[in-house]
Amino acid sequence: MRHGAPFPGRLPKLLLVFAVSANAHAHTAMEGSNHFTGGILHPLMTPAHMLILLALGVALGQHVPLRVAVLLRVFAPFAAIALALTATGGIPLHPAALAIIALVAGAVVAIGRPLAPLAHGALFAAGAVAIGLDSGVETGGAATVITTLLGTWISLLLFLYAIAYYASLAAERKRKWLDIALRVAGSWIAAISLLMLAFALRK
Repeated sequence: MRHGAPFPGRLPKLLLVFAVSANAHAHTAMEGSNHFTGGILHPLMTPAHMLILLALGVALGQHVPLRVAVLLRVFAPFAAIALALTATGGIPLHPAALAIIALVAGAVVAIGRPLAPLAHGALFAAGAVAIGLDSGVETGGAATVITTLLGTWISLLLFLYAIAYYASLAAERKRKWLDIALRVAGSWIAAISLLMLAFALRK
């Protein structure tokens, strides 16, 4: 019986497909969901946003004890400001910006060394602003926009904290293979982000 190509041989093709479809889009109506749940689901429906959240979450939880101050004092307010700006017309954001942030965050995870506090905060602020500016609502009245953006803001914080929490559980076990697994995840995020960047710059 003949089988298809082994999974490692398929990875380049999978990454290519992922990168081609990774352009972020503003909020659109999702069948079966209201505006609030649509806002909650939006980060999960945008590959570039998920890459940034995964990389930042692992970077936050990779070094224990888990410090959530950067999430509350940096990411939360910057994300809120960026989301609010989209309601007033927003600021144009090149798709390459999202890929660059994901690439840097993935590289930080892959290297495995903690950043200086200022650099750490700057990375989280950049991620928050980029995702926020890229999460504008296309249509709807003021109530719809506010409800959708509120759902997105809550979603970003919850997903980022959840990723950081589980990464910190792995880090607390202090097992070499878990540390390597987190760093490999960072390297794959960086690799996917590099493909996304290449396609964004070609447009």
